[in-house]
Amino acid sequence: LENIKAEVIATGGSSDSSDGGSMTVMELFRNKKLRKQLIVGITVQLMMQFSGIDAVFYYSTTVFYQADVADPELATTCLGIINVIVTIFAVKYMDSAGRKTLLTYSWIGLFFSFLTLTLSFILKPYFDYMDQLSVAATTGVIIFFAFGPGCIAWFIIAEIFPLTARDTAMTVGIFINWAANWLVAFTFPHLLEYTQPYTFLVFVATAAFFLFFTVQFVPETKGMTVAEIAEEFTEVPLHTC
Repeated sequence: LENIKAEVIATGGSSDSSDGGSMTVMELFRNKKLRKQLIVGITVQLMMQFSGIDAVFYYSTTVFYQADVADPELATTCLGIINVIVTIFAVKYMDSAGRKTLLTYSWIGLFFSFLTLTLSFILKPYFDYMDQLSVAATTGVIIFFAFGPGCIAWFIIAEIFPLTARDTAMTVGIFINWAANWLVAFTFPHLLEYTQPYTFLVFVATAAFFLFFTVQFVPETKGMTVAEIAEEFTEVPLHTC
């Protein structure tokens, strides 16, 4: 009971709610005490889609075809299986390593994987082994995504909000996730058409931005109560109105 009261107080509300229900979406957006959590929660959801993972799966069959892989479609399927397996290990490991730690190192890995993938496309006319390098870079993207934004995003958004706002925050997160998914699916084919061989540079940039955001603004939530996390957010250098 005391923990629940502490969570409600962290939202700036009263523990004796008249309806005992969750916040509405408008109440969540208007709550100044949860403004930083909302910005971090939305950005973490955007990380999942703007990480470039869907773009890699979209393009992976072509990469494998160019690398003379015997069965490009099977190789792409294997990437999906690798994604699932690594995610399972990441979920087990995050309780010991910490959410922010895994997220930080995954963005470092994604940055260098996308940079390598881009360089392999640019240098392909000059070096014979660039196709094999692009396969390795593509696999790296899948592995680092699974260890980071692929599994941690939903944990973070569930942990940074108090009980009265959690369901609403998850609903907002799902909407943001699907909207970003649609945006990437709609724009990437056009990006691919007009920017080859520099297509994946955009994800080098997003990986760099999300790495900066994670280091600067995402608190570690491992083993912390909502009240402790709320206290951590007072130290987060995000300027809100």
